Amino acid sequence: MENEHIDISRIKGILVDKYMASDQTSVQERNKDAKGKEFVMKRDVVGHSSIEYVIYRFDPDKVDLFPYFKEVKGLRKICDYLIFAEDKSRLFAFIVELKRHQGSPRTQLELSECFVRFILEKANKVGRGIEKELHIRKIGLKDSGYSDKRRTTYYKDMQYEEGGYLLLQDKCPLRLALLMDLPFG
Repeated sequence: MENEHIDISRIKGILVDKYMASDQTSVQERNKDAKGKEFVMKRDVVGHSSIEYVIYRFDPDKVDLFPYFKEVKGLRKICDYLIFAEDKSRLFAFIVELKRHQGSPRTQLELSECFVRFILEKANKVGRGIEKELHIRKIGLKDSGYSDKRRTTYYKDMQYEEGGYLLLQDKCPLRLALLMDLPFG
C-alpha cells in the first residue's frame, strides 16, 4: 500500500531535527508580561487517527534563524510554531502565533508564510518536494475569552478569513481535523 503520509515524511527529511518541538502534543509560550511576571500560554494539539502531523518550533531566542538580515524592524520575525498536518488527500501548514493579550498576531503570521513557502520551494528545486497541494493557514492564539453566551456558538461559527487567517481565543485546543475542514468566510 502506498504511504498516504509521504509529504510529512519528506518534510521530516529536509528540516533539521533540532527544530522539531520536543512536545508534539501542545504549543506553548513561556515569557514575561509587561510587569516582569512570568507566564505560560499553552494550547493542546488534538490529532485524529487519519492525520499525521509534526510540530516545529523555530525559536529566535535560542538561535539566529536569519543571520544574513540586519536589525530591520520585522525582518527577523518568525511565528512561534509550524504544524504540518497531512491526511489521505491533503497537506496543511498551520502557521501558529501565540499572543497573550496585546497586539495582533496577524502581521507575524503573514511574515512567516514566506518562510514556509521558501522551505518547500527550496526542497522542490532539489527533488525533495511535496506531492500534495499545500494549504497554508494562519492561526492566531490569544488568551482573551468570550462570554458564556458567545462560547456556545464559537465552534459553529468558526471560519477562516480571506488569506487563511483564524483567531482562536478562550484557550480552545487546536483540533487539526476541524482546522483542516473549516470553510473560508
